[in-house]
This record gives sequence, C-alpha cells and structure tokens, in this order.
Amino acid sequence: MQTLTAENIAISFGRREILSGVSLRVEKGKITGLLGRNGCGKSTLLKIIFGTQPAPDKIIQLDGKTISHPYTIKGAINYAPQFSFFPKGLTIARALKDFGVSPEKVFHDFPALDADMHKTFAELSDGIVRLWTILTLVYAQSHFTLLDEPFTHIMPLHVEQLKEVLQREKQNKGIVVTDHMHKHVTEIADSLYIIKDRKSLIVRTKDDLAFHSYIPFC
Repeated sequence: MQTLTAENIAISFGRREILSGVSLRVEKGKITGLLGRNGCGKSTLLKIIFGTQPAPDKIIQLDGKTISHPYTIKGAINYAPQFSFFPKGLTIARALKDFGVSPEKVFHDFPALDADMHKTFAELSDGIVRLWTILTLVYAQSHFTLLDEPFTHIMPLHVEQLKEVLQREKQNKGIVVTDHMHKHVTEIADSLYIIKDRKSLIVRTKDDLAFHSYIPFC
C-alpha cells in the first residue's frame, strides 16, 4: 500500500458541526503534518481515518480502494491516540512482542530504555510510557501510522531523537503527525495541512500558518 486518502469527511456531535468536507492524503515515504487549534477536530479525524469513529460522510481509500474500517486490515494501519492504550500491568517486553518489534531496534536509538524491558507500564513515568507507546507503533510493521500528539509529555532530548526516528522510519510507511507543538511538526513534515473552520487546508509556507491565524506574523 502506497497511499491513504480521506475525502469528504463530515461529522457533527449534536448540533455542533466538527468537520465538513475535510480531505487528507498520506503517502508512503512521507510524513504528513496536521495542525489546528485545540478542539478543531484533529483527533476526531484520525479516529475516522483509522475506522473506530463512525461518520455519516466519509470516503477512506487505500491505494484507491474504498475501505470502511482500515484498522481491520492486518498490517494496514495503526494509531496512537493521546492516551496510552496498553494495560498498566503489561510489560514492555510483551508489548513489543505483541507488535512484532525487535527490542534491539529500540535500543539502537534509545540505549537507556534497555532498563525498562521487564517493567510494566504502571511502573514507568507518563513521559516514558508515552515514548514507548509511540516507538512501538512506529517500529511496528504497518503501511501507515497515525500519531496524535506524539511529543506531548516527552522530555526535549527524547523529542529530538524521536523526530530522527520518524524521519528514518517514513521510508517504510506513511506517517501522520498532529501535535500542538507545531514547530516539531513543521520541521519534519513533507506535506502539511491545517484544519480551520471545519475544513482542511494545504499549508505550503510558514506565512500560510500566519494567514490562517495559527501563528503570529513575524
């Protein structure tokens, strides 16, 4: 699979319209950045693309083939929400095994994490849990990975290392990254979207972000 596309995404919660006519294209070998103010619908969009959030209007396609629930296709896509979905009593070693990730691959980039292998998620700090969650999904074999706020709660040194990992691992998959720390996203994104007024807009330059009132004009 080389492309993941979402078209005409629309959803409302009660009388509140969240997304209307949103489109997104993700390609293998590229990082797609997704920006927008808090509450604009970024997380909802990722869940719709993944297939766990129902939406009355949506077209999700893998290599041009329409798929209603991409997460049901083995090896197609994985998704890291803003919270850790791993059971607190699960060990790191078991989590890596379940996702088919080699510990040695992790330790090559993060040697200090070797000490966590036989610990449970409950024994780790929020920042380390977040790092392990993101790394596990990024290293796992899937055609596409969706990351919702991957840099949140992670210490600055680990953020920079994680950005390097994402830049390398994109050769094996297409990656979507959304984070309120927009500078990290813009630094690594090959293509960039912003959600504004319930629609998705392509961002080509930093001035576009200012024009859409996401950052101040310099």
